[in-house]
Amino acid sequence: MSLREQILEATSMLIREEGVATLRTRRIAEAAGCSEGLIFKHFGSKGGLLAAVLSAGLPEARTVYDALDRAKRADLRAGLLDVMGALYSFYSTSMPIVGSVLGDRELFTYYADAHRAAGSGPAHMLRIIAAYLQDLKDRALIDETINVEFEALALAGASQNAAWVTLIEGADALPGGADGFVDRLVDARLRMSTAGVRTPGA
Repeated sequence: MSLREQILEATSMLIREEGVATLRTRRIAEAAGCSEGLIFKHFGSKGGLLAAVLSAGLPEARTVYDALDRAKRADLRAGLLDVMGALYSFYSTSMPIVGSVLGDRELFTYYADAHRAAGSGPAHMLRIIAAYLQDLKDRALIDETINVEFEALALAGASQNAAWVTLIEGADALPGGADGFVDRLVDARLRMSTAGVRTPGA
């Protein structure tokens, strides 16, 4: 594991255990086994470090990338289930962290600036989902009239809202309850996104 990865992993662990409000670079350096200076060398600022954690450092963020990669080799429904499950997990983990950052104006400014500079902000997640959907569209697996950017927004938005509902009211408050929620969501989107697809021989 590289030093950069060690720092990201240590930061992710401390956020889970102690929250963002009390997070200090000195504590991160101790957990990562490096100097504070190396944190700033790799990430520029505490905000830059948080941006990196939320875009790629959280295990759930990497899970989304892995799910998108697997989905390219899976059938349509299985691939979407994998991606949507990963998205829901990612937003469930990241939203409380982002909420903590929003409460600190200076930290949020660093966080937002770092995301913009790295091209790793919320729009990045939309772009990689849209690219996956475009691949499905090119293979005639979803309706050719689908706007992949807006469909990506619908998928990510549904996952994010579901994570918010779960955080505030519990997973049982989701439409149809907690059990099988991702399956129901995927099936609802599939009915819309494959409406114009002609099956072989049709």
